[in-house]
Amino acid sequence: MKPAVIKEQVGFGGGSTELQFVGNNPSTTAKIIYYLKKRHTLGKMTLTIKDQNDKELITLVPGKSKGINVVNWGFRQKNPKVAAGKNFTFGGFTAPGVPAGRKV
Repeated sequence: MKPAVIKEQVGFGGGSTELQFVGNNPSTTAKIIYYLKKRHTLGKMTLTIKDQNDKELITLVPGKSKGINVVNWGFRQKNPKVAAGKNFTFGGFTAPGVPAGRKV
């Protein structure tokens, strides 16, 4: 697999309605591909993503099917704890993005 790259997405206002250039854009998520020899049937299954200092960033619920499975992760951390009845957003997202790291 190729390393996942976090692309900085900054809007500069305005919009283009130009339809001349059409093509697929690269994914803005990390694609995590894994193989299960047999279907996971008993108990809860999770996939934990950690940074280079072994700090947990987020826990995802992956697929449990036999064979190749794919999980897409949008470079977001765990949602912060907030008071009951309140919400918190980061530029339209409910969880903060992960900080820049290094390729390992």
